[in-house]
Amino acid sequence: MVLDALRHACDSLDYLILKNQSVFNFCAIPLTMAIASLELNPAMFQSNIEIRKATAASFWEPP
Repeated sequence: MVLDALRHACDSLDYLILKNQSVFNFCAIPLTMAIASLELNPAMFQSNIEIRKATAASFWEPP
């Protein structure tokens, strides 16, 4: 299930090639939250998982 979802991640990121930064952020943050939740997939069967918006937004900031 996770591998199938990751197959679509590249297409989703290609879809986000946008010129307006605010529109990109509006679309990219929820997508990043969804991709990050795939890492926590095994924990989903034992407890409620939650990726916070600030955590997802930090992935897009330069190091």
